[in-house]
Amino acid sequence: MSKEDIGKVSEFPSGQGLELQNTRLRKNKSSPDSFDFLVASIENLSAVNETVYHIPESGTKVRLIYGDHAKILSKVCTSLSSALEHVRNDQETQYLQMLSEYFRTGSFQSQKEGSFAWVDDASQPVETVMGFMEPYRDSSSIRREWMDLVAIKIREQSQVLNVLASEVEKFILWIVSPTSNPFPLNQPKSPTGQVLSFCVWNCWTGITGPNFPDIRAVHGRKNTYFCNRAAAVNLSNEIPFLLPSDLEEYRKLRGLGFTTIVAIHELIGYG
Repeated sequence: MSKEDIGKVSEFPSGQGLELQNTRLRKNKSSPDSFDFLVASIENLSAVNETVYHIPESGTKVRLIYGDHAKILSKVCTSLSSALEHVRNDQETQYLQMLSEYFRTGSFQSQKEGSFAWVDDASQPVETVMGFMEPYRDSSSIRREWMDLVAIKIREQSQVLNVLASEVEKFILWIVSPTSNPFPLNQPKSPTGQVLSFCVWNCWTGITGPNFPDIRAVHGRKNTYFCNRAAAVNLSNEIPFLLPSDLEEYRKLRGLGFTTIVAIHELIGYG
């Protein structure tokens, strides 16, 4: 598929008011101007009612085809149903139910609704994030890649980061004027955890969510730092740009320094 092909359909989703973050793009070999958006879902809605769009400017035809990754998503939903037996509160119930609805139907709105519950649930001992989350490797910044993680919360370190989080508004207002920020400065939730499982192309040291500005404006955001991922560095490797006499001090302070960098990046940089 060429850049020209991608350009033909790049404006299609926003022009139709569609959210296609959980899709793949496929070009039909039989027709050079026909493309398919494969929607990740269990249900094959297109088998009942095929949706076809025409783009007059480029003479392109686009189909929405549901049921992509259906077998894998069905297994995910089975596990989510089992997890419902162990919820602690209504937020966790809503989050798991909305995730299941999202994977079943492919409706991105369900993931947004689940994000309300996820960001409001700040006291859980086990943190779970799941779905098509980040568009970093998509050239059009539309389609998002799958991410799934489970982390065990560390209460003591979470309390330390929450102290910084409580001062976020003061620090941000040193940098920007209150009138230049389009959203209210809500204090973020700042759990710290040990990653138990991370299914993603790049295992981050920290994440911020939800990835919806309208939800952040009302419910704030949650910034999670994964301390065992940050510690997964081989300090025996050669370290450039340092004098040999500084290496011991660097190895001693590296963990604290990196934690501070991530905390500032996640809590203030995303403010």
